[in-house]
Amino acid sequence: MQRNFDDLPTWLQRYRKRGVPRIGKRNFAHVQSDKIRHAAIKKLPTLKAQIIKLSALALFLFGTSATAFIFIDLYKSISNSSLSIADFSPDSDQKPPVDNYDGRAVNIMVLGIDSRHGEGNRNFGEDEGLLNDTNFLMHISADRTRLQMVSIPRDTLVTIPACRLIDGTYSAPFYAQFNWALGTGSSGDPKNLAPGIACVKNTMEELTGIEIDEFVIIDFNGFQSIIDALGGVDMCFDKDLYDPLSALDIKAGCHKLNGFDALAYARTRSLPDDPTGDIGRMGRQQELVGRILHTAKQKNIITDFPKLYSFVKEGIQAVKASPQLASLSNATGLAYSLNSIPNSGIQFATMPWGEAPHDPNRVIPSELAPDFWESIKLDKPFPVGTEIRDLNGKVTIVEDPQAKTGSKETSPNNENDLENFQDPNE
Repeated sequence: MQRNFDDLPTWLQRYRKRGVPRIGKRNFAHVQSDKIRHAAIKKLPTLKAQIIKLSALALFLFGTSATAFIFIDLYKSISNSSLSIADFSPDSDQKPPVDNYDGRAVNIMVLGIDSRHGEGNRNFGEDEGLLNDTNFLMHISADRTRLQMVSIPRDTLVTIPACRLIDGTYSAPFYAQFNWALGTGSSGDPKNLAPGIACVKNTMEELTGIEIDEFVIIDFNGFQSIIDALGGVDMCFDKDLYDPLSALDIKAGCHKLNGFDALAYARTRSLPDDPTGDIGRMGRQQELVGRILHTAKQKNIITDFPKLYSFVKEGIQAVKASPQLASLSNATGLAYSLNSIPNSGIQFATMPWGEAPHDPNRVIPSELAPDFWESIKLDKPFPVGTEIRDLNGKVTIVEDPQAKTGSKETSPNNENDLENFQDPNE
């Protein structure tokens, strides 16, 4: 159903004419024996032997108590980050909870939220509403040989379906850009995050025809925390990058980006030599996420318990996730399976799009989109003709395996420098 922009709710009116660039205490009972038994006299252990035994006991008690404390602390962090949207599902019948991902494909909705609400987020300017500005569909193949990250342009014109609101009523379906779905379900109120996320999920499922299993959402402050917990990410640039709107100021060369600079790089869509706006920004975000995954694999975080504990705790505290994905057992099992995916199996792509007929500032799915989404739905590789990006940012075109010609490929800025880059602080 198409809706006139003049009928939009008040909180959305600010966007109707905005030109969007492309883009217990325990009781111990003392029991006294009725009979006193006199044990045979034994030789007392030496002082050295007593010290060794006591030391061993102390180490054991310290180790077990410390481990228990760590897991209790981690469990609390995970519990506080769980966010359920089941009450706002359009279906009356609820799906049984997923407690094991083994042997099946998993589709995860990953959202970056443009919001100035919450701790640390007010530092990024005036509040502009509640928008799902960064939208990924992450597909993990059943055989764990592929992890496919698909960007959906925020300015894609779609039908936002009827979404259940916090008061139990439903919004009216209307035709608008994709990143309005969060504000529609939440009525623009960050306190209503659950119905907002449910609305984005419903919209993504209607757009793609793919059932979403889980979700992860992250705001500005959370993104910084994850980068910093990872110790930064290495990236190289062949020119200075400056954008005061996103606080981006990075000189040409190779750098280890901290959370603040990485966020600025992920947010910018106003670089002087890049007129593509949001489309160009999605490519930079894909490259940055690739460097995050590459760094995590390179540092063997999964196999090093202190690193795993530190990173998982920071990560869980930085995001909101669906209850099943916030489960320690499920999250850990999935993380181990992802660690087995080869670098060549981690790929990034963008939904096939074209310019909207009556609005050059917005896009629509192209004629290639149905086959693109169908390949993911059927748990198959990207179709022929898809432009994909790897962990290092190299871009190639998927070709017919029967073709004799080589694939077209491009490289990110200073790729060779990045491969040879060594952080002087390491």
